[in-house]
Amino acid sequence: MVARGWPREIAIKEINTSDRERRAFIKYVFRVDWDAPELYDLVLNMDHLMIDLAVDAILHVARSEEIMARAVDGMRSLEMMALARRAEAALIEAGLKHGPSLSVLEPGRIRLGGLVREKSEKTKVEEILRRVKGVKSIDNEIQVSRAAEYGYG
Repeated sequence: MVARGWPREIAIKEINTSDRERRAFIKYVFRVDWDAPELYDLVLNMDHLMIDLAVDAILHVARSEEIMARAVDGMRSLEMMALARRAEAALIEAGLKHGPSLSVLEPGRIRLGGLVREKSEKTKVEEILRRVKGVKSIDNEIQVSRAAEYGYG
């Protein structure tokens, strides 16, 4: 940014703002801390490396069989997390902010649990989620119980 004419202080401030926004987005959407080292396969301290060497290192690692295999697993995990967030958003938009418990068992497969007062509520939740992009099947284990009416369970 400085090389493109930005004053150094403003460039630093903008980068810090961008980092804060991205950190918050990652935490909100994926529920992970982007500083967690287990999220990364490679970290390079650019204070000690030339750009060409860093690029070569990244390409070498990215093209390795180990990383290629993990990339498939990573994409599957991201797909499942994204489906969970879309499903939760659909329930919130439908006014079910404190709806059933929801988990994604595998790509496209959602499990629902919890208690509702009426069978129609159980059916409504499933109907809402069937319209969510990526949902292929729903294991609806929601229980109908009058106790839910009083806040039990």
